[in-house]
Amino acid sequence: MEIRKNIIVNTTTKRMTSGMSTKISKSKTKIHRKVSLPTCKAVFRFTERVVRMGTLQQFSMARGYTLSRIKQAEEHAWDAQPEGFSNTIRWNVGHIYTFTEDFLNRAMNEYPVDKPEWAEFFAPGTSPSTWPSIPPSEEELVAAMKDQGKRISQLTEQQLAHRLSTPLSIGKLLTMETVEEVLQLLTWHEGMHAGLIDGLLKVTK
Repeated sequence: MEIRKNIIVNTTTKRMTSGMSTKISKSKTKIHRKVSLPTCKAVFRFTERVVRMGTLQQFSMARGYTLSRIKQAEEHAWDAQPEGFSNTIRWNVGHIYTFTEDFLNRAMNEYPVDKPEWAEFFAPGTSPSTWPSIPPSEEELVAAMKDQGKRISQLTEQQLAHRLSTPLSIGKLLTMETVEEVLQLLTWHEGMHAGLIDGLLKVTK
């Protein structure tokens, strides 16, 4: 199988541009280049690699934004729960962390959950009003978020491309079949809770 690609060479400017024209003039000469199927596959693999690296960059950007919001939180703001908010800054930070650990562990058996004991404070459905004991401190949460971000940034292309043995679903809304798709969900999820943290910061000033 071969794919023909037409390239027009402008002999005046010495620049090459893609085109479909079949006309030949003094200033333009048509060249036929044959692109083999293996070459197309190589281009496709390169594109996949760029997309996967883009996924990591987007996650890093979301994590950087979250940490920048947390940095602005004064001590009294961490546990303030203004009217209209179902949780606090401390809960949102811990929830981002534990939710990310849980989903990556489901997607990758070799990814161990760090600080599994935090789930009783921050798992979906929990609330500061029902915490069984003293929750993690601000310093512990910030350190954990930074460490988690570093670990995720080190995921390889092969790990991101890994197909889950059992796809993960969010109801009927979304089904994830690769680690990369799970990380994309986690990036969206973090952005949503980072927005809530930002809202809490503004209200508690």
